[in-house]
Amino acid sequence: MKYLFVLLTGSVLFTAALATKPWDIFTTLKIDPEDVPGYIEKNFEDGELRFPNTRELKKLEPAKRAAAVKEIGDYIKKYMQSPTYAQKFSKDRENAKPQSAEGKIKAEIAELEKSIPEAEKDLKEATDATKGLAESLVKMLKEKYNALKNPSDPKHDFYVMTVAGMDYANPAEYEAAVKKWDAEYPATPKDLIRKRLQQFLEITADINFAAALKEDSHGVLYFVDYELEQKHEYWKLCFRSGKETATAARAFADQWLKELK
Repeated sequence: MKYLFVLLTGSVLFTAALATKPWDIFTTLKIDPEDVPGYIEKNFEDGELRFPNTRELKKLEPAKRAAAVKEIGDYIKKYMQSPTYAQKFSKDRENAKPQSAEGKIKAEIAELEKSIPEAEKDLKEATDATKGLAESLVKMLKEKYNALKNPSDPKHDFYVMTVAGMDYANPAEYEAAVKKWDAEYPATPKDLIRKRLQQFLEITADINFAAALKEDSHGVLYFVDYELEQKHEYWKLCFRSGKETATAARAFADQWLKELK
């Protein structure tokens, strides 16, 4: 699982200079402003929580980091709590929900009930050149519909397997899939935000910014402490951002989390 740090502070880590507005910061990162909502959505929903890296890998002056973190965080907070995102979240969550074999069949029947009239209309309007194809399509759709609706139909099992396959045919497998979905897709945007904030505060709770580093023959820095070197890459990003940045991000996340309770 990845964490909130890079979402709130990654832009600071990747900026060449402090801008006064979030849009200016994103522009400095060479991220199209129109793409920013998509990155935010993906970061929160998939747990990746990082904006794309850029060549502008310059550290911001420590004294300016807190202000930058707050401006970026304020924009993210406003977007994630907007009606626009709430609608998208609800739609995406429902689309990602696993379907049982029965659910898939019901959905297919409902779709056929829409498709058959449309195909029949196209048949009536077909030319001599397309009439044969249109007739075949109507016949196939009706055959599939009747077979799915009637367990006694000779082709029932064939079409059931075609539609439902083996996915979640076993009730236990389906239950496990739904449980996993429910964990990955909290019931509301508020629940998702709370989850990511808590993850971020957990991953940044034990960072020793005074930890010693060493440089290898290629100029790459490593932790002297082997256990720290084995830490997750996002923990290391938090460390590299510097105490000022991480402290500001933690304060922002902590305050946001309190507001959600």
